[in-house]
Amino acid sequence: MPPSGVQVGSVYDGTGDPTTSGWPSTGECERLSNEEVENEGNVPLIPSLPISWANGDAIIRTIGGKGQQVISTIQNVIGVIEGEEERDRFVILGNHHDAWTFGVVDPNSGTATLLEIGSTEWVEENREMLAARVVAYLNVDCAVQGGPFRASATPQLDEIIIQAAQQVQDPDNTSQTIYHSWLASGNDTTVKLGRLGGAGSDYAAFVQHIGTPAIDMSFGQVASIWGLVALRLADDEVLPFNYLSYASELQKSAEHLEAEISDKGISLVPLYASIEKLKQPQQLRMT
Repeated sequence: MPPSGVQVGSVYDGTGDPTTSGWPSTGECERLSNEEVENEGNVPLIPSLPISWANGDAIIRTIGGKGQQVISTIQNVIGVIEGEEERDRFVILGNHHDAWTFGVVDPNSGTATLLEIGSTEWVEENREMLAARVVAYLNVDCAVQGGPFRASATPQLDEIIIQAAQQVQDPDNTSQTIYHSWLASGNDTTVKLGRLGGAGSDYAAFVQHIGTPAIDMSFGQVASIWGLVALRLADDEVLPFNYLSYASELQKSAEHLEAEISDKGISLVPLYASIEKLKQPQQLRMT
C-alpha cells in the first residue's frame, strides 16, 4: 500500500456506541465509563483512526497533549410506508449516509436509492418492538458498482433473492435476466451467495442483536431486485423464507464443530436432532 493509502475498516471491534453496548444511546442514559469501555477490549488503547501512514506520520510529529472524549448527538432518518394489512409488521430497507472513502459507491450509490434507515442505536432503542415485528432487513451499502450482481444473506432468504434475480432483465444483455449473468459469473452450476459477516455494515445490529433475516446486495440494477424482494416480503400471504437453506448451513457448521471437538467427549446428537426438526416443516411446505 502506498504512503497515501488508507485502510477503511473500523477500529472499533463492535457496533454502535461503545459506551452503551446493548442499550440505546439516548439523552441522559446510563453509560460505561471510559475505563469500562477500554476494559471491554473492543477499542484500541491508543489514539486510532483509519488514515494513511503519510498523514499519520505528520500528525504524530505535531500532536501535543491528550485529546478530549466527547459524547455528541447524531441524527437518523426514518421514513414509513404503511400497508393496508398487518401494519404492525415491517420490512426494513437501509443504508448508511456517512462515507468511509470518497463515497461515490459506498455509501452514496445506496443513499441515492434510500436515505439511511436503521442504525445500531435505533435497533437497541427499539429492540423488543423490532424483534417482534420486523420481517427482514434489506441492506445496500454499495448499491451500484461494477461487475456482476452480488448478494449476501441469512440462509432463509436465499430462494427469494434468486427468484427476484430471475425476474429482472440484465441491463447489459437484454436477452437474459440478471440471474443468468450472475450464474455465469460463478461456476455455471449455482449462483454465488455469500453470508453476512461481522460488524462492517448496518445489517450487523439486526442480524446479531435481534436475529432478523437480512440481505446485502450490490449491482447497477439493484433497485429493481431490492424492490421485488421487499414487495414479496411485504405482500406474500406466507413469508417466502426457505429454512432448508438455513438447516443446510447449520448442518455444515455442526459438522465443522464436531471435527473441532472430536477429542473432547462431547455429543452433538441433540444439535443434529434439532437441525432435523428445523427441516421437517419446510419439507412439508414444499411438497
